[in-house]
Amino acid sequence: MSGNMKEINEKIRDVVLRVMKIESPEIIMKNQSERIRTFISHSSYSIFSVGKASIPMVKGLDRSVIKNSNLSICLTPSPENVDGFMVFKGNHPFPENDTFNSSEAIFNLIGKDNSEKLIFLLSGGSSSLFEKVVPWVSIDRYMEIMHILVTGGYPIEQINSIRCILSDVKCGKMLNHSNYGEVLILAISDVPGDDISVIGSNPFYPGKRFDPDKELMAKLGIEKHNITYRECRIESDIILAGKKYAGDMLNSIELPYEKIFLGNILDGDVNICSDRLLDLLRNQYKKTGKPFVFSAYGETTSRVTGDGKGGRNCYLSSLILKKTEKSEEFSFVSFATDGQDGNSGLAGFLVDSTLKERIDNDEIERYIQNSDTGNLAIKLKRDINTGPSGNNVSDVVIGYYGGKLQ
Repeated sequence: MSGNMKEINEKIRDVVLRVMKIESPEIIMKNQSERIRTFISHSSYSIFSVGKASIPMVKGLDRSVIKNSNLSICLTPSPENVDGFMVFKGNHPFPENDTFNSSEAIFNLIGKDNSEKLIFLLSGGSSSLFEKVVPWVSIDRYMEIMHILVTGGYPIEQINSIRCILSDVKCGKMLNHSNYGEVLILAISDVPGDDISVIGSNPFYPGKRFDPDKELMAKLGIEKHNITYRECRIESDIILAGKKYAGDMLNSIELPYEKIFLGNILDGDVNICSDRLLDLLRNQYKKTGKPFVFSAYGETTSRVTGDGKGGRNCYLSSLILKKTEKSEEFSFVSFATDGQDGNSGLAGFLVDSTLKERIDNDEIERYIQNSDTGNLAIKLKRDINTGPSGNNVSDVVIGYYGGKLQ
């Protein structure tokens, strides 16, 4: 055995917990203070923050910026009191009554706001938190469609394209329901490619649009509608994303092995992604014959096939555990940077080669089929449990690969 698995696991767990604290939205926002002051100089302005990181982001704002804002709104799945802000609750991962009621109130407040400028703070989860459905679709039908898309394993591009059709606020449509002449968008990205128009189906950015699949639209019984936008000067920037997060984590791990950054490879069906990931690890080892540590980021899709507790990160770790051979030496964790992997109650699941002696593939498969991989992590005492982190920059994997044992 080329590595001490207990020590390797401890180092991997440590770097996950440590970087989750360092890469906090509050700290990242403090670095934007000068930019924000320049944007609002000698102008009336308002603040709207939405997403899983909405409250940590506004906590990083300068107090004078909050004090002088005409309208200050937070929309979050986990409300708490924030001085100077009206805080609204939304639902995640599916929009429910809180989302629709809060969004209606915010829609009306913004529509009446006569500020010259808007500071719009955007983070992951916004698609389900801020929603006002178009008049020709009932809320019940909208929720039914969203459930079909999210649980059916459809690519995020197709889910967002359908959201754009069914929403009266997403995909830049809030520009038509507001009076702002300028908007500054500061975003924390949780999407592959970091396209700012895709994050949270951005309500204030009329950017890239994905064409919905015609067969999917026909299946759902909906039609595409053209969108026109009111003119508005938009300044935007992504202030934190999965690439930086995963890269910083790899650079921070305290292990004496070569470090390999695999990039944005967590994409598409989780089963296919696990095969692709293992091929990359095995091929990299064949090139050098030396152990290495690695990280990657992105967001897979998975189908819900049971009524257990799990998420796509626990699912991916379970697949890696199942598909590796007993002769392979590895340690691997996939985790949600927001600390909430599906309905598992966990951030992620750390697996390694020593577990191959404790559980067989048939048992792993039973947990997978019941969508219960979170409970598998708990059973094996390898769960990563951080609670909500206030962040959301896609999913991240980090691990060690030492080839086949001699």
